[in-house]
Amino acid sequence: MTSRKQLILALGGGVLLAAGAIVTWLTLPPTTVDLDGRYGSQGQVRLGSGEVLDASYSILFTEGRYYAMSRQGDVIVETSGKVETDWRGGYRLLVEKGDVTELNAQLDNSLLFNLLYSRHPGAVIHLKPLYAACLYAQETQQVYCANNP
Repeated sequence: MTSRKQLILALGGGVLLAAGAIVTWLTLPPTTVDLDGRYGSQGQVRLGSGEVLDASYSILFTEGRYYAMSRQGDVIVETSGKVETDWRGGYRLLVEKGDVTELNAQLDNSLLFNLLYSRHPGAVIHLKPLYAACLYAQETQQVYCANNP
């Protein structure tokens, strides 16, 4: 009977230890990241109306912060904030400040949402690593690739 109790206690202790480790791992706060350098991309965006706009995106990462500029047609959005990593290997941009230089009535709702969301203080933009040193911003649907030195 004692060996049975010891086995139950050992198994119970192991389960509690594993559960505690998992809870600790899942609740760890994000850490800052040492992501440095310039990233960017350019191309065209097709609006719902069929109109095509030139678009360019650039972002600078330095000392755990980011500074970004997006231009789509006549609209320029500038944002800045803090960069963190998440436990899945991606990055989080925490928007602290953002400005829209000009708002064009010709833009469709989806494009306006993406631009305006990225400048809202407190917004979080998740960056997912892509192939060839590129990052994809989920919420704004923008791609940034490392600039060659």
